[in-house]
Amino acid sequence: MVGHRKVTFTDQQLIDLHEKGLNDPEKAERLGVSRTTVSSRRRRLGIEPNRPHIRDHQQFLDFYERGLNDSEMADALGMGIGVVYNYRKKRGLVSNWQKPQFTDRQFLDLYEKGLNDVEIAEKLGVTRVMVAYRRKKLGLKAHAPVRLFTNEELVELHNQGLNEREMAERLGTSEGAVFYHRKRLGLKAHGRRCRFTNEQLIELYEQGLNDGEIGEKLGVYQGTVGRRRRRLGLKSIRKRKR
Repeated sequence: MVGHRKVTFTDQQLIDLHEKGLNDPEKAERLGVSRTTVSSRRRRLGIEPNRPHIRDHQQFLDFYERGLNDSEMADALGMGIGVVYNYRKKRGLVSNWQKPQFTDRQFLDLYEKGLNDVEIAEKLGVTRVMVAYRRKKLGLKAHAPVRLFTNEELVELHNQGLNEREMAERLGTSEGAVFYHRKRLGLKAHGRRCRFTNEQLIELYEQGLNDGEIGEKLGVYQGTVGRRRRRLGLKSIRKRKR
């Protein structure tokens, strides 16, 4: 007879987290079990699910005013794009995809200088996808990134597990050039590696800094810090009043 895995949390622990507004995936992360285990116990207790929702309106507005689109805000906040979309729509906010971040003339001035999508995006302070969308809308072809390296050099660095930013730094070229030739060679992208260690986060946390302040120190999103902090079992530090 196959033994069942012992469930390592009580009904009261689940209820306490539920009453704090956590949804099933968040409860599962806190309790160190699967989402299915949490959902099954919740249904057995006759509790309706908490839907994912944005708890920090000011944090949302900060991201929105910086020009992040729904997908980018969802990634920063650690939740689904549908949650961000509905939250934005209910507050009558226009999608940042629709907000004119730059004019056609600004784009064309840079395009006519031979800059590619990534380089134009860096100059205008927007995403590469937004630049590519505007270029296609204007009926213009993409400029291929200037190449300063061989296929063999790129493949060698890719095989070492480096991501596009790291390969670009090693090769002395732009991320756009690396992206273009990696795709052409049929190489899969390596995800960006986390830019800070658990020890760095804990050191700043023990100084009393909250997620936003730690994020500023480490140069990452507040949501990235929050997810790592929860994985380490650390409680949130509230924002200090000024």
